Amino acid sequence: MVRRKVIVPLGVALLLVFVGWSKFNVNLRKENEQTANSLDSVTVKSFREKIYKNRQANQNSSTTNCSVRFAAPNTFPLIMLASLPGSGNTWIRHLIEQATGFYTGSKFSDRKLYEGGFLGELEDYMAGTTLTVKAHSVTRLSSICKAAILIIRNPIDSTIAERNRKLTSSHTKAASWDTSLRFDKGWNRQVWFERLETIVNDFVELQVPSLVVHYENLKEHTLEEVRRIVKFLNMTISKEREICVKHNTEGNFHRKTGDVEAPYEAFTDQMKCEALGAMKRVLMVLVEKGHDPLPCLQGHPVSSCDLFSKAVSSISNCTADNSTLS
Repeated sequence: MVRRKVIVPLGVALLLVFVGWSKFNVNLRKENEQTANSLDSVTVKSFREKIYKNRQANQNSSTTNCSVRFAAPNTFPLIMLASLPGSGNTWIRHLIEQATGFYTGSKFSDRKLYEGGFLGELEDYMAGTTLTVKAHSVTRLSSICKAAILIIRNPIDSTIAERNRKLTSSHTKAASWDTSLRFDKGWNRQVWFERLETIVNDFVELQVPSLVVHYENLKEHTLEEVRRIVKFLNMTISKEREICVKHNTEGNFHRKTGDVEAPYEAFTDQMKCEALGAMKRVLMVLVEKGHDPLPCLQGHPVSSCDLFSKAVSSISNCTADNSTLS
């Protein structure tokens, strides 16, 4: 009986509190609605104009849109992007994607490249959704490509880059080098230098529109070379996309460099002579077919040829035409 006398008044009190709180919320909501209506009728128009102006200013000062996408199926013809391994194919793919906004493809399926942002790596390269298709052999795509780009890098530097990739299983790490290393374990340098001649000879025989890109020129004059590539791809590069190239030139797979001269010291004079001979023969083929000669064999080479020029100039008694030491 006592418990009932206590509970009933308590319940009544709680009920009164709840009713009062509900009325307060209702009144508060009405007051807010009235205020909102009042604001809408007086200040909202100018307020929205300020928001719009701020948004426009933020868009103008925001980071340029450098997004990359796939094209609709069958949009692009198959354009081969060929090179020897270690010649900068991945880097040039990055530049093309930044310059055009479209993914590039590949005959390979490198999951590390895919995970690093090259989503076209696992795309069907015959689907026409990617702008170019990476290849390390001209003949494999020669019968189906509609145009072709060949990337050429001096064979000593491309050999160094490919050895770094294979020994580290990475696109960004550098292997160790020392003067006792002579490429005598699985690195037949003569075959490697011959591959440069093979891929160039195959390329110049293609019966489709073709473009030669020299890695050294691209490194020295990046934007100018990118414009040339984009024009060949029958596309245009906007000012916004040029900013994308300038602000993200390196990409995610720029290899770290240590002692840049150490790898060169691992090449014997015989190897350097063989590389020079291969390059001279390649130069003759390219010039005969109307393509630009190799920068590192010119009288005023670009700065990225400095190490190669220094290495070759140190060779004594090298008759490079037949790649032998006299």
